[in-house]
Amino acid sequence: SSHNNFRSGSQLSEDDKAHVMKFRRMLKCGVPADAVRHKMSLDGLKTKVQETVFSEDLLSEENNRNHTKVSLIETSTQRTNIASMLEGHLKKQLLGSTGSERDEVPKLTDEEEAIALKYRKMLKVGMPSDAVAHAMKRDQVPEKIVAAVTETTNKIQSSTD
Repeated sequence: SSHNNFRSGSQLSEDDKAHVMKFRRMLKCGVPADAVRHKMSLDGLKTKVQETVFSEDLLSEENNRNHTKVSLIETSTQRTNIASMLEGHLKKQLLGSTGSERDEVPKLTDEEEAIALKYRKMLKVGMPSDAVAHAMKRDQVPEKIVAAVTETTNKIQSSTD
C-alpha cells in the first residue's frame, strides 16, 4: 500500500502524529472531508501527514458516511424511546404515577433527533454541557430539543454522582 499506515507508527514524528489525530477527530465528528483538507493546507501540513489522515480505512468510512448518519439517528431514536419507556415504567412502579412534568425528557421526532445528534456528539467527545447548551442557543435550536439534550445530560450526570 502506498499510504502510510498511522497505526503502525510509520515514520511520523510525534508532532505529525498529533496533527493526524486532530484531523481524524474532526472527520469523526462529522466535519466534511473538504473542510478538513482545506484546514490542513492552511496549517501547511506535509503531504505525508495529509495522506495519513485520509488513509484507506478512513476513505471507506467517508463513502459510508450517509449510511452511518442514518444508522446513528435510528439508533439514537431507538435508545431515546427505550429510555423513555423504561423511565416511565420505573416511575409508575416506584411512585405510582408518571411523576412531575419537569422530570420528563421531551420526546423528539426523527427530524428533531437529527438536529439533537450534532449536540449529543459534542457531549460525547467531552465538550462541557454548558458550552453545548450555549451552542444550541447560538444556533437557535428549538427549546424542546435543547431540553431533551440537556435533560438527558443532567440525568446521566446525576446518576453518576
